[in-house]
Amino acid sequence: MYSGSAIMERYAEILSLENWEEMSEYLYGMLMDVLAPEKKQARKTILLVGTVQKIIQEEYEDPNLCLQQISDIVKMSSQYVGRIFKGTIGVSVAEYINEFRLKKSVEIMLETGGTVNEVLEAVGIENESQYYRMFKKKYGTTPKAYMMELMVLEKEKE
Repeated sequence: MYSGSAIMERYAEILSLENWEEMSEYLYGMLMDVLAPEKKQARKTILLVGTVQKIIQEEYEDPNLCLQQISDIVKMSSQYVGRIFKGTIGVSVAEYINEFRLKKSVEIMLETGGTVNEVLEAVGIENESQYYRMFKKKYGTTPKAYMMELMVLEKEKE
């Protein structure tokens, strides 16, 4: 268990975090400290998964970003990284990269109103038809139709 001063230290650390994602990762790590019998392995897993997520968040614009490149950065085998990541997050590294890029593409379209080609370049997707397939699978419509729907919803709120 944590002493009073340790709790205050943890509280100060939580307040210093910049966003909800960092906070949830931090709190998850604390929970694992308390609940996981294999604390050391759990910490390694959390650290690895968090590192992979951070690399993806920082490098998603790179069209060559893939499991092998990430594995090279963390200096671990791609099979190990892929297995641990999928076992923890529930999707493969490639699926996570694509999901992250799709979310970013929507953010960029909303913020800039840029064309699909500009957005593709900004999120590291080189194949336009692949992007349309992924987008339609996730959102059930084309990027342009999706943006129109969002604009209509925004106007209805006003």
